[in-house]
Amino acid sequence: MNVLFTGGGTGGHIYPALAVLEPIRRRGHRVGFVGRGRSREREIVDRHNETHGCTIPYYRVVAVPFPRGRNPLALLRFLLILTTGVLQGTWAILRFHPQAILGTGGYAAAPLMLAAIGLRFLFLYHGRIIVHEQNVQPGLLNRIIARYSTVAAITYPESAAALPGADCVHTGYPVRDEFFVQSDRVELRRQLELDPESFVLLVFGGSQGARNINAALADILPRLLAADIVVIHVTGTHRSEEYDAVAEAERRYEQMRGEHPQLPWDSHYRRHPYLFNIADYFQAVDLLACRAGAGAVFEVAATRSPAILLPKAGLPGDHQTLNALSLQERSACAVLLEEPQLEEDDTVATSDRETRQLECRLSGDRLLELILTLKADPERQATMRRQLEQLVPTSPLETLVDLVLEDKRPAAPPALPSSQLLRLAGLSAADLYYDLENRFRDLKFNPDPGQREYLAYRAGVLLASENWWSRNFGVKLTGLLSAEHHLPLLAAIFRDRQPVSHLQQLCGGDYRQRGFIRRNVIQTLVQFNRYQSEMDELIFEGLFDPYWEVVSQSLNACACYAKSIAPERFFPRVVELLEHRNFEIVQQAVRSFGEWARSDQDLWLLEKLYLHPNPKVREELVRTLLVLRRRGLITDQTRVLDQLRFLLSTSTHFFPIFPLKRELKELLNELNAAVPPDNTPNEQEQR
Repeated sequence: MNVLFTGGGTGGHIYPALAVLEPIRRRGHRVGFVGRGRSREREIVDRHNETHGCTIPYYRVVAVPFPRGRNPLALLRFLLILTTGVLQGTWAILRFHPQAILGTGGYAAAPLMLAAIGLRFLFLYHGRIIVHEQNVQPGLLNRIIARYSTVAAITYPESAAALPGADCVHTGYPVRDEFFVQSDRVELRRQLELDPESFVLLVFGGSQGARNINAALADILPRLLAADIVVIHVTGTHRSEEYDAVAEAERRYEQMRGEHPQLPWDSHYRRHPYLFNIADYFQAVDLLACRAGAGAVFEVAATRSPAILLPKAGLPGDHQTLNALSLQERSACAVLLEEPQLEEDDTVATSDRETRQLECRLSGDRLLELILTLKADPERQATMRRQLEQLVPTSPLETLVDLVLEDKRPAAPPALPSSQLLRLAGLSAADLYYDLENRFRDLKFNPDPGQREYLAYRAGVLLASENWWSRNFGVKLTGLLSAEHHLPLLAAIFRDRQPVSHLQQLCGGDYRQRGFIRRNVIQTLVQFNRYQSEMDELIFEGLFDPYWEVVSQSLNACACYAKSIAPERFFPRVVELLEHRNFEIVQQAVRSFGEWARSDQDLWLLEKLYLHPNPKVREELVRTLLVLRRRGLITDQTRVLDQLRFLLSTSTHFFPIFPLKRELKELLNELNAAVPPDNTPNEQEQR
């Protein structure tokens, strides 16, 4: 039987394909792999050939990730490359004549999988198409292909809901066999030269490493050693102009060792760029701290290793967070989410720090607290081991091999209780916001602390997104949740004056943080409904913003927090805006004026608005006069009554404006009641 495999872009898509490929090859079937030319998948396949003494036919295709922005040239380039890749994939299928094709996801798998679907529609391919999804939230490619595949093999039962129209079979993740080999822990520690009595922590971030994990560990490493914890640190092999994982870890190590020479560095700290026998370390250590890719998650489950999962924020579909939360819902692990923070750079001048970028980072202090908590709680560690054993009782590899070769499908797993948290985590940014908005409006949702923590985290991740659409929903979600601790992030977004391209300027853009995003930042401050001194500068800057909606919303914030904001600085600007050409700005300026006016002299600044052409402004004027009347600032009622004779209470088309007439009648009644009968003008009686 001929079986063709594809998957790539990252190791998390390549290793599952090779894990299934090898036992099929050993059974005597003909196998082949399709991937890019000079690529990660070609490198891993070549290493696999050397390790197993075989030669797997390799077919090259071109592929690039789907462009996330709105650049039409990038989209055109993607379509041209995809078309070329699909033609190359078609040629590979026609040459190899597979009876089954297995794709494990990643953009490098797109050409072959789309070619197979196209050939099936043309009746030129009659074999089976199998797609394997490793994560809780399927990627874009697998969501498209699963609908047209023969079967979709899923790792988590929850994934079926995200693959409508697909024939889903729960197979689990194809973990390599060495992770299921139960070895004697004492013997393993002897072989790895680890003290059998020490508490050992293994920290890693994948083959390339994880910069955030390395940085968080560096922050707390001296305190870990002081707590008598042995640390095995796998830095990763990433090397670029921006970041060299090995060199950076070496630099930090030398610095910390110089600052803390009294600590047991030689006996309690080991550093490796990569561990080929990492399965042995999984079983030998007491605790893991690692990313939450599907491979790492199921390797943790296969070895029953207590772990702290550290999902990378902001990935497509936020799949690592969903993976981690899925295990946490089963009490099978601990999870520490990344937090959005302002980029710190001491070389940046103070005046330029308003343009600092937002980044999602791990808190070293929270990681240390979680490690020490788990170290002191053996019962929780035992619970994790029991739950992990239920998650992966046996190796899923044979299940997937049987599915590929014989279309043998496993029994359906037992139904899991529905999880509100996982449901929320699986929603897109827009769906999440509108879902919560409706729930909060109808008073149907009271999130528990865990859900609220996740929702605040999700808002922060969206705030740090490079995509303006996601960033805008992050601002709105922050206001909906009243996540006040995100105020510094909102301030950074509001003050970001990075200019956009000339093309975007021609289309009406001004800065990278678009006008409506800045408007929603000010609106979020109002939604907090609790004044903080840090709001002063933002609201004041908003009164001078080039985008009129920001000015209008800033005036609204002035009115909402009038009792907390000192008027001496704001009131002159409010008076200036009474003459603005935009009626919404004038309307909000009148409202703020009513909250801050302090004497009868201020009142006459409104006289010019009695004949304003926009009825909304006149309506707000009447409402403000009512406020001033009840505050006791109208001492000359007769003069106001005389002026009200000229107030236009209809639209420019002479249609009645009922809210305006209703408020005007209420104001006239109060003013007439305060004027002696002999002085009441006849004109007002006629009105």
